[in-house]
Amino acid sequence: MTMPRQRLTVAALAALAVLVSACSDPEDYANPYDPLNPLTGGSPPNVKVLPGDRQASVTWFSLGATGIRAYRVYRRFEGDPASEFVLAGEEPAVIDDATGREKRGHRYLFVDDNGGAGLENDQVDQFSGQPVPYFYRLAVVDTGGIETPDPAAPPVLTEESTVYWPSDRVTPSKAPDPPRPDVFVDDLLVLLSWADYEPPGDAALYRVYSSIAVSERAPQLELMEEIPISGAVLTDLGDPVDTSGSRQYTDTVFLRDGTTKEYLVTAVDKFGVESSNALDNRYRATVPNLPPKPLDWRIDDITGRAGLFQVKFSWVRAAEQDVTGYNIYAADPSTPHGWRIRKTIRNRSDTKFTLTETLLFVPPYFITAFDDTPREDGNFDQEYPPGYVF
Repeated sequence: MTMPRQRLTVAALAALAVLVSACSDPEDYANPYDPLNPLTGGSPPNVKVLPGDRQASVTWFSLGATGIRAYRVYRRFEGDPASEFVLAGEEPAVIDDATGREKRGHRYLFVDDNGGAGLENDQVDQFSGQPVPYFYRLAVVDTGGIETPDPAAPPVLTEESTVYWPSDRVTPSKAPDPPRPDVFVDDLLVLLSWADYEPPGDAALYRVYSSIAVSERAPQLELMEEIPISGAVLTDLGDPVDTSGSRQYTDTVFLRDGTTKEYLVTAVDKFGVESSNALDNRYRATVPNLPPKPLDWRIDDITGRAGLFQVKFSWVRAAEQDVTGYNIYAADPSTPHGWRIRKTIRNRSDTKFTLTETLLFVPPYFITAFDDTPREDGNFDQEYPPGYVF
């Protein structure tokens, strides 16, 4: 049987592809700067662009390649269908002197402000109202001056295209003023409130950052929550918005009294531009050394007789994270305090206990929860029985 010419050609090409891939150097085959690489088209991967006030910050990471001289950043404004990519600038490669290769893992940063003239802020489509972005992509220039992808013949990026050119889009905008919250503290709780803050017309959400502060140095903050801003956005007039969005944040993630945290609250507009994270916009709060809240307890049953009886107690487990146990007190006028501890339970999960007494009468009882930070006088940090004498 003779194979048709067309099928024979396809089979031969498939075999050739397998042979070439088997003989290719793995490093060359995985080279992201190869113009035939379908994932990059030869452009640097991991391109990220952040919007700013009349500018955009383009970032990407080096891969430690050999023979890289520079990177070129191209920009196109999508508000003009006839516009083309223009060279926004060039960033020289950072070379490792020890190896002669590009320094691996270096984070490049190129700030595009249109040569000092600035980019257009707050551009929106007049029909849809959606942001109109600037479109960025990068090219690599080797030591021989060859640019990849070739600006004279860039990859054709269509739905049928097999090549992807890493890129990102942003719309520059002026950053909102940062909220300046009032700070309130309670037992294992910090409340931030910025009720008087008036968000700008294009505000979209608030971000709350925090971290434990162990020294005077500013800690690395982590994003705790994003709070959407609702209400009618008056973009055309640029007036403040009376929103129903929450303007407060409650932090109850504390394990013990005396913990200090640093906070930052920012506003983010609909273009993704965030208010300043400068140090003078940060706030610190220390939760005070307060005792756990009064315990909800009761006597379930008393059995036995005078001189030998059992008292069955139960209580609702304390909610505070720093609680380490419970004290059961019995009134005793013969002691200096007027009360004496009948039982100390050092397990915050316990909610029941049966006490055996040899008294001739049933005294008044009182149960408290104590935490892991004793008072300055060394006594339990707890709510004490009524009339307790220190």
